[in-house]
Amino acid sequence: MAKIFIDPRARLVYASFYLKGLFEIYGEKNVKYSMKYFKDLKQNGNSFAFDQYFAFIVYENNKLYKIIVDYRDKIEINKEAYDWCDSYGKVNYNIIAIDKNDKKIIPIGPGFGIKIYGVSKTIYYCISNYIKCFLYLHVSARVFLSGYIWQLKRLPYSLYKPVSGDKNYLFFVSSLWDHANCIEKTNLFRATYIRYCKSIGIKFEGGIFAKPYQVEYSKYSDIVYSKYIMLVEYIKKVKVSTLSFNTPSVWDCHGWKLGEFLALGKAIISTPLSNEMPVPMTHGMNIHFVYDEDDLKKGIHKILNNDAYRQKLENGAYDYYNHHIKPEIVIKNLLSNVAVV
Repeated sequence: MAKIFIDPRARLVYASFYLKGLFEIYGEKNVKYSMKYFKDLKQNGNSFAFDQYFAFIVYENNKLYKIIVDYRDKIEINKEAYDWCDSYGKVNYNIIAIDKNDKKIIPIGPGFGIKIYGVSKTIYYCISNYIKCFLYLHVSARVFLSGYIWQLKRLPYSLYKPVSGDKNYLFFVSSLWDHANCIEKTNLFRATYIRYCKSIGIKFEGGIFAKPYQVEYSKYSDIVYSKYIMLVEYIKKVKVSTLSFNTPSVWDCHGWKLGEFLALGKAIISTPLSNEMPVPMTHGMNIHFVYDEDDLKKGIHKILNNDAYRQKLENGAYDYYNHHIKPEIVIKNLLSNVAVV
């Protein structure tokens, strides 16, 4: 039986999706936290390492396989982690930053934070993992703790299942970002989507979360959404919305939204993805790509008024998720990359 060892420095909320995959394949009792195999994986002087990746070891047939999951928004590779591992999974995989002939690195697509432990286990692992790794940890105890608290606020994986939507209802909320690429593209596309949906006579709920001090607040003040919404309520509304909108976010990354939309089997309308997926998504099969404001409006109209096409996109999105994105599939792909099956 294989044994799995997790670097206890992992920021739990970011690692949770992939830990779920390890639990599914090997059983939670066979997944342990230990610094024994990770002392040579240095995070010194790398302020992003804690938020960028987590590491795990598969010990099977007297062999050790070193695996990295890099979930950082930016496309750069962490050199220390790359040199250390046998297989390197990258959420935001882009050949601009990667030698396309490098087989060690593979695109794994977007995940999202989930709740994998209840309160008592969260407290236990937070304390025990901090004790195990604090001599090798280069962030404060407060930052380390935050990943465990955040994990508790996420939803169990079991709640991310498709349900029948309401063809007369649209829901979308997102954040206003001050990053350059968001000012140039992301904020504009999100605002266009929201304003158009509000204008077409269908019940629409949502808008943009923004603060008055933000650079572009006045530009989007007409669509600011100030209502506080719990995550469980947010996911319920996403589930019944007849359509979901995606566009690359900060640093042109795959956001958690895309992973959630796929897991929920939504009909997704999206601007082009900046980074690669495990296999390319196909327009008209599992996503509907749009390229400008006019294209976006036409896409919304088509999906809302063509039930068969919308159903095709929903089925295609969920099928794509089950074959390429779900946690155990990501783990299997990472292990297959080093011939562990």
